[in-house]
Amino acid sequence: MSALFNNRYAIDPADPKGNGGFGNTIGSTSAYWTSTQPYMMDTKSALGQDFNTGTQFMYDTTNKLNVRCIRTF
Repeated sequence: MSALFNNRYAIDPADPKGNGGFGNTIGSTSAYWTSTQPYMMDTKSALGQDFNTGTQFMYDTTNKLNVRCIRTF
């Protein structure tokens, strides 16, 4: 996700918000899930990435965040 954030202008240079098309699709959040769990046995949290700020954070998996499938980057 960091690679996507760092290259967001190349992904969608026409995006008026400047976040590569990673817009606010659920409520008012620009946060997306990553596929990374912070600890091997921790099934209740995962890393998220905010595409407005670039911040990564641990989040409870019961919360709703955006997802975007990619094949390769």
